Amino acid sequence: MRIPYLKIAGGLLMLVSLIFIVRKILFFDLDFGRLLLWRNLTAFTSALLGAVAIVVIGAAIWRNFLSFFADMPVSFAPAFSTFARANLAKYLPGNVAHYAGRQLFGAALGVKQRHLALASLLEALCAAAAALILSALLAGGDAPTLVSRYNLNIKWSVLAAVLATGAVVVTMTIIFARKKIYDTLGRLVAMAGFYRICGVNILLTMVNLLVIGGTQTILFHALGDAVSPPPTLAIMTASVVSWFIGYIAPGAPGGIGVREAVFTLMLAPFYNEQTVLLAAVAQRLFLVFGDVLAALLACLTQRAYAAASV
Repeated sequence: MRIPYLKIAGGLLMLVSLIFIVRKILFFDLDFGRLLLWRNLTAFTSALLGAVAIVVIGAAIWRNFLSFFADMPVSFAPAFSTFARANLAKYLPGNVAHYAGRQLFGAALGVKQRHLALASLLEALCAAAAALILSALLAGGDAPTLVSRYNLNIKWSVLAAVLATGAVVVTMTIIFARKKIYDTLGRLVAMAGFYRICGVNILLTMVNLLVIGGTQTILFHALGDAVSPPPTLAIMTASVVSWFIGYIAPGAPGGIGVREAVFTLMLAPFYNEQTVLLAAVAQRLFLVFGDVLAALLACLTQRAYAAASV
């Protein structure tokens, strides 16, 4: 009788999350006239598909860790369903409710609660490592040019990523501070294949961050009205750094507001601030719509999987 109650609680959690998503969308007070231009249809379609792909790849990362820790194959369809539906809960206050959602929805996967928690913990740590590595790579080679020409202080951006990495470690330690989890993690770290699965998932996370940065770049150029837009490398770097700071920001549902503020702070010195903010908010809208679309897709996928398994 335990799982039905967990499903009911999970359903209520998703419903409340959707309500919060709508409220946050209505909160922004910008002129979205440029979002209605047909010439930008291709860019907007790419942004929406990219947002869905981000959730799909994120589910694959979490599922990889889950299969490893549980020492059993976990089918992608139910894992995707769990991940995508719980993902909507990140828009609740606190920016951690999606982890609780995974624990609720994940009960039906047939794995232990501590394995669900471990998979989420390692997913977050991989996000920290990937953001740090990718932001350093993107900013590294052209940092002097970007700093001198566009007054974009990449050094401080990378430092922010380093500090954010430390913050996520501390935050996740507090969230998952249970002796059983860390005892289990200590044993699993010594298992063959642990570092390989971490390496694979860090690479997948970097792909996700490149999708985020790529779609942000597409939107930026589609909505921009200046003759000389900032270089793609600058947009990508600002996108990765601001995404991660929003990702670990406590009390910011889904990083809403934090990510947009950091992105604007990094690019506004050399570009129209309204365009910078509009591009950031536009991507936020597509990320939200993508999260909802991915959750619907996950439900359909799970139904098809369940029907095929009968």
